[in-house]
Amino acid sequence: MPTYAAAHPATRTEAEPDYAGPHHWQINTFAKVARRLMRHYAYTRWVNRYCDPLTVSGVEHLQALDGPAIFVANHQSHMDTLVLF
Repeated sequence: MPTYAAAHPATRTEAEPDYAGPHHWQINTFAKVARRLMRHYAYTRWVNRYCDPLTVSGVEHLQALDGPAIFVANHQSHMDTLVLF
């Protein structure tokens, strides 16, 4: 994500880089643990509560995958995106 100065060249100085992240504080251990805890509070507990039992169909098709894949929710509800996350 570009900085404000990169998006507005009139306010940008020559010494300022186009992209200033990720910052050290964003990738340190404390930040990673905090994000995981917040993700559990914001998403995982709701998925566990409302998607029990979670039924996944078509798992047999995943065995043929070789390499990276992208999984996209079809938005039957707001919970499907959280399940993929």
